[in-house]
Order: sequence, then structure tokens, then C-alpha cells
Amino acid sequence: MKQFNAAFIQGLKDAIVASVWYKDELRRFLAASLDDVKLLEHYDWSVQSKRVIVNDVLDRLASDQNRHSEDFKRLTRGILDMSRYPGLEKCEDAEIRISEANRTKADLQRLVDAHNDNAQAVKKEKEFQFLKDEYERRKKEDALRKKRREEDDALRTSNPDAYFLQVLKLSGAVTKDQIKEQYKKLVRKYHPDIFQNLDDEFVEIATRRTQQLNEAFEFFEKKYGI
Repeated sequence: MKQFNAAFIQGLKDAIVASVWYKDELRRFLAASLDDVKLLEHYDWSVQSKRVIVNDVLDRLASDQNRHSEDFKRLTRGILDMSRYPGLEKCEDAEIRISEANRTKADLQRLVDAHNDNAQAVKKEKEFQFLKDEYERRKKEDALRKKRREEDDALRTSNPDAYFLQVLKLSGAVTKDQIKEQYKKLVRKYHPDIFQNLDDEFVEIATRRTQQLNEAFEFFEKKYGI
């Protein structure tokens, strides 16, 4: 989750204080929005002001946003979904207070939009960086494979015995039986059918590896009469 910034949290505080007039109404609103309603037991509702309570509640939530992200979302939706303000309508200056509640709600909506736009931008940047990193990774792998092929081709030309022993993962003096047994073992391990359920890249590698093994066995078959 993209973290809510200080401006957003302050905007939510202002909107709650302006939109919910009576303390008992505020307590019901907060209780309906919070996962842990025991949090509301910390306050002396008969003495502490709405602003003090709202500030403290949201500051507590903001101290661990990952844990309380759903609380923030429910509080925000609760304010933005308000179509009437029953508590404010009972005030003598109801028109002024409702106008202020609507203003803070509009400000909150702009902050929500900015938060969502920012979160979307961060997501796109991460996706772009992932694709860039993946491209660089594949480019390095391709360069390494090209280098290995060039080294293999050079060894195959200069010393075919050493090259084909390397293909069979053998070294030094070996017997016909060792060559035959190792060939069978590796062919079973790298047979393309084993990799059919994986990406084409794996099938291609297995096919090429099997081809190399067959070439190695044919080389020693001719040389030693296996």
C-alpha cells in the first residue's frame, strides 16, 4: 500500500471534525470504521474535545499504516459517502457548518485523487523498473551464452576429445563403458519431453543439450567403436 502522506491525514482529520458534530455521533462513526474499537476506550469522552480525540486516533493509526490501512479507507469512505449531516442540521448556524463540511469533504476527495494518482505512478514506475531489470538480466544471460558458445566452438575445433568429454561432464582417462553410461544418464536427464510443461526457453535449452550429447556419443562411438 502506498503510504498516506501528512496532508492526506490532516485533511481526513479536518473532514471528520467538520462533518460529525456530536461526540456520541463521532464515537459511533469511529467504532463502525475501526478494526479495534478498544482504541476508543483511551479517551474521556465527557471532557476531551472532538478535535483532540480525532487527532489522537488518526495519529495512532498513522504510526502503523500498513496495519491500519483498512481503517483509513473505511474512515475516508465514510466521510465521502455522507449525503446528509444530521448533527449539523440541528445547529443554529447549520448552513455555515454544512458548507464547511462540504468544503472539507471536497478537499479530502482531491487528496484521495492525488494519493491514487501517486500510487498509480509508483506502481507504473515499479513495473517499468521490473521490465528494465528483466531486459538487462536477459541481455547479460544472452551475452554469457554467446561467450560460452564461442568458447565451446573454439575448444571443439582445437581439441574435440576434451570438448566432447566436457559435454558429457567427464574428464581425464575414461573407458567406453563410462562414456556409454554417462551418455544414457544425461540423455534421460535432459530429454525435452521432461520440460514440455515449462517455458519454451527451457525446452530449447534441453533440446540443444540433448543434441550436444548425441554429437558427443557419435564422436566417441566412431573413435572407440562403442
